[in-house]
Amino acid sequence: MRINFEVVKVVGTRTLVCEGGCGRRAARRKTFECTINPFNRNKDGTIKSREEVRAQAQAEANKWRPAPYTCTACGGHA
Repeated sequence: MRINFEVVKVVGTRTLVCEGGCGRRAARRKTFECTINPFNRNKDGTIKSREEVRAQAQAEANKWRPAPYTCTACGGHA
């Protein structure tokens, strides 16, 4: 038997400026996922609601920081 839990997705986006000196801009996107399931609980033992799970995924997206960016023209790997 297979049980599929509902997935809550949040997309984190960051705008970066080349650190190689040219000042070019780039954007990075990453998707953060959490599931609504009976094992995803609060500290007091209650099951997390959809809003609480979404807030958890949003908190992970807010913490996310990509690595320093250097464009290919300045010698980076894109």
